[in-house]
Amino acid sequence: MSFKERVLASAPRHIQLHISLEKTSHAAATARQIEASISQIDGKIATETKTLEKLYWKVSKERAEYEISRESQSDSFAAKTENEEHEINNVLEAQAKANQNLETLKANLEEAQAKLPGLKEAAQLHTAYQSELSSLYDTLFSAPHPPFLTLDIATSLLGRAHASYTAASKLFDTASQTVQLLTDAQKCLNLALNSVTNALDARRRDTKWVPMANSFNTSVDRLSTDRSGLAGGIDAERNAMALAQEQAVEAEGLLERARGLEPNFVKQVGAIQVAQLDFLVSCGAVEGPRSQGKGGKKVPFNIVRFEEKMDVAERDLKRAVAECARQVNSAKERVGSLKREVDEARDRLKDAEMGVRMAREEIFKRIVDGEDLGEDVDFGGGLFGEMKPLEPLPSYVPTAYKN
Repeated sequence: MSFKERVLASAPRHIQLHISLEKTSHAAATARQIEASISQIDGKIATETKTLEKLYWKVSKERAEYEISRESQSDSFAAKTENEEHEINNVLEAQAKANQNLETLKANLEEAQAKLPGLKEAAQLHTAYQSELSSLYDTLFSAPHPPFLTLDIATSLLGRAHASYTAASKLFDTASQTVQLLTDAQKCLNLALNSVTNALDARRRDTKWVPMANSFNTSVDRLSTDRSGLAGGIDAERNAMALAQEQAVEAEGLLERARGLEPNFVKQVGAIQVAQLDFLVSCGAVEGPRSQGKGGKKVPFNIVRFEEKMDVAERDLKRAVAECARQVNSAKERVGSLKREVDEARDRLKDAEMGVRMAREEIFKRIVDGEDLGEDVDFGGGLFGEMKPLEPLPSYVPTAYKN
């Protein structure tokens, strides 16, 4: 079966699909409008219901005051009774109006809710019809057919648009992952800095024990028996610094993963020196192989060296936190730029897809109308204006990555 014969055989279904698409073309947009309307009506109903509750309470209050005034025989209460009757009437009018508004809103809501299922079904049918029409065209034009210049150009433009969209989407996804990793690393670094700050706070609370520890060459074993003194401070400092080290290591792991994704953009945040158990052992804060002197004598606790080590850790972490925050902001800006690139590429892809559909439909209609298209058809400027030779496809480089 020739290409022309295949087209003519598909013509009846082609016509039916176009008629169905025309009938359901506005269903999706109308359904979205009705969904928005339903949401607004729900809000108005809630407001009117609250208004009615207040009015019911006000009517009850006014009637109670009216009954009290009516039972009084004094002239002043008689005048008050007349005024309260007027107030009651005003409230009752407002109540009636609110009730009417509420009933109208409920009727509108019921009408909108009744329409919505049919519109959603029509929107689904429209999508199905469009998919079937695309499949029909794909089946026809994927088989051998005469060359059509307009279709060839439209198909080439579609290929370019698809390549651009794919490249932009990939870069956007990678940059988004980088932002998440950098953000997690920033949180870990802030936690590590907070842990070091807690260690320094514990150190300062126990400065009154330093002279005693240094003057009497107090051993760790002896200090550990007095939890109200320096030993308790040592434990707090040691635990805080150990936690800071864990958090810093986790941050460095996250930063390394981010660098693996975008090595040209994610930079080192600098070395981080956090005092660990090895350092505490070496300066005699806890027992260990290097804390044993000759004859098993304990090495005195060098509190000054440890505090200096904490100061270094705090300085390193403050620098790392600031650098990481800068990189997070930079990465977020890059993601925003790439998002715009993806949106633009998506729009170009949709336009290119429409161009291919229009070219196919034009060929289909002209064959059905009996026009002899020949072996090599040049539609001139019918769909795309004056045709020019295609240039080589350039490498895709989003604006966000250009210097």
